Amino acid sequence: MRRKWCVLVATLLASTVSPAADLPMGSVACGGLSVQAHRGGDDHAENSLAAIRQAAAQGVGAAEIDIQQLSDGEWVLHHDAVTGRVVKTRGRVPVGNLTAQDWRAATIVGADGKVEGSPSFLADALFTARVERIALNIEIKQPVGGCASLTPALSMAASSGATVIWSTVFNSVAQCLAEAGADYVGIVVGPPSGKVVPSGGTASRLLSGLPANMRAKVEDRLQSGYDDQANRALLTEAGISGAARRLVGAGSLGLHVAAADFMSNPQLLRHASNHGFSVGVYTEEDPISFARWLSRQPRAAWPASVIIDGSPQLFCSIVQSHLK
Repeated sequence: MRRKWCVLVATLLASTVSPAADLPMGSVACGGLSVQAHRGGDDHAENSLAAIRQAAAQGVGAAEIDIQQLSDGEWVLHHDAVTGRVVKTRGRVPVGNLTAQDWRAATIVGADGKVEGSPSFLADALFTARVERIALNIEIKQPVGGCASLTPALSMAASSGATVIWSTVFNSVAQCLAEAGADYVGIVVGPPSGKVVPSGGTASRLLSGLPANMRAKVEDRLQSGYDDQANRALLTEAGISGAARRLVGAGSLGLHVAAADFMSNPQLLRHASNHGFSVGVYTEEDPISFARWLSRQPRAAWPASVIIDGSPQLFCSIVQSHLK
């Protein structure tokens, strides 16, 4: 059954997705970087159709969006594990507990707190991307019960006419995508954790009551758990090599890392290339600092793609300043 699933979805993907080595470039000139808008353009609610349209108008190569599956199988655009920050429902609810009817009854708000209508379904995002002629970098934000759970999303993307690349932090999801023959599979490496236990929370208060030596051991275990879940081992060549062996079947592989990790690991590009990976960078909340850093590096030291917030024109003007 699993083999039949892989053959079916691989056929669908091969019929519509762009060639393997091609990352979407868009019209904004950025020295050969594929520039992608983080959750769409940021003048609108993240992961909304309006944000995708704004990203297209900005000339970026792709809008990076997040998707999750509802309890009735529908795929929707949402980043957080629970509602409440951007998508407003009756209370804070895990996305996977909601139905399509619940989703249609919800509202979505922008950073200014203004309601911008209803949250989006994946089908609508794919249609919008095709019409606006912008690619989507679709990050799957939840693990799945089995590869067959991905079939609706993969089939929908394949038949939409939109250009799609896939990414995820979950190794099981990445393996499903690779087995299905996805043209591009990006593995997300979580950022440096900083404080594993944020101050002020219940866990922080509990830890503060422990003896120093015991507290240190608990924090070490928490850090180790974070590193495993966030794929931090993929910042080493051994980790990259292992991922390459697990992801046989994908047309092209990418490593998506935080700007801080990229800047502090000068061997990462070479290690990734040795095992067939390109490297993409997400800049979190400070794209300008990364642009300035890039502008001082030789072109050969640049990543293949970058996910940014804010103005792509400003980012790219800084990045290209040393090329003039």
